[in-house]
Amino acid sequence: MIEHRVELSGGAMLHVEEDGQGPALLLLHAGVADRHMWDGQWAWLSRSFRVVRFDWRGFGETPHVPGPFSYTDDVVRVMDALNIPKAILMGCSFGGGVAIHVTVEHPERTVGLVLVGAGLPGYAGENPLK
Repeated sequence: MIEHRVELSGGAMLHVEEDGQGPALLLLHAGVADRHMWDGQWAWLSRSFRVVRFDWRGFGETPHVPGPFSYTDDVVRVMDALNIPKAILMGCSFGGGVAIHVTVEHPERTVGLVLVGAGLPGYAGENPLK
């Protein structure tokens, strides 16, 4: 496993880990966790993919730095820093919502999506239980 520190806007430093070879797969953790939520899948996925995970700002080993920022821009910055032109984005809950935003704003950077309990920010769907 290789560990990186990626500088973000506002001077924030993102803690990033990568392992494996093959197509790039970014693991975007839920808003109630940190990058370690993917520990159970890490070794298995790294046998077939170049797997990348990181802690969002204010989670795990990435401290929060006050000031405006975009989670979408943070994902793209990680991809740029690790020389990843395109990736599959796997996001859980909050991370899935960010994956959707990255795909909408930068479709050329996304090969595919794996969404686990992801919401679609800005969309008010109908309640199917009514």
